[in-house]
Amino acid sequence: MNSALRLVIAGALMSVGSVSLAGSVAGGSDEALALSILKHLEVNGFRNSLRPKHYPDGTTLGQTPYRVYEKDAGAEGGYSAMDEEQSWIYSVRVMARGSQGTTICFVDQNLHGSYLFASSLLVKKNRAGHYVVVKELPTTPACTITRG
Repeated sequence: MNSALRLVIAGALMSVGSVSLAGSVAGGSDEALALSILKHLEVNGFRNSLRPKHYPDGTTLGQTPYRVYEKDAGAEGGYSAMDEEQSWIYSVRVMARGSQGTTICFVDQNLHGSYLFASSLLVKKNRAGHYVVVKELPTTPACTITRG
């Protein structure tokens, strides 16, 4: 009976450990996905402040001067990229994953001015390994921003 009880307790501890581990891996994978999308997101396929700069088709955010990456402190599953002068910041947070692609919240902000824009986007990886915007989605409460 004593060994049976030990097996039950060990099984329960392993189950709890698996649930905890699965939760931390899922959160980590959202962060890894957000960073990958941020680096490989094609900038010409949707409305943002980079479009007027006339980058060639297929240019990703990682191929622009905005390559100083950091994990978003205030948003779980999010990453930001800025230039070395810290004048602009672009952020991506994973909101959902599905068979049609990944829904992200993309934030585009001038750190020294008044430009601040957020959009919900459905993105999918193309054959080149870049993320492209499949659809701009309606604004949702999960992707709204206010000035702090």
